[in-house]
Amino acid sequence: MTFLKRAVFALLLLLCLFLGLWITQDNPQSVAVSFLGFAMPELPLGLWLVISLAFGVVIGMLASLPALLRSSRRLRREQHSGAARHS
Repeated sequence: MTFLKRAVFALLLLLCLFLGLWITQDNPQSVAVSFLGFAMPELPLGLWLVISLAFGVVIGMLASLPALLRSSRRLRREQHSGAARHS
């Protein structure tokens, strides 16, 4: 089962890399981006799109982290109290 999970993860990673390269190749126009008043380097539009998508994914993961930690803590507490009752 672990091998299957790793294989699926590897395929998804390759798919994401392929799509990122495809987006970058389809949007080669160089653009200058200003972010919060700071001038960023001039890069291809496709690369800016991929960078902004990656930042959005990371921010989304960080935003969901507190809820995930609370849930795992609650689950661990419930498993521990359930195991104590069955002893």
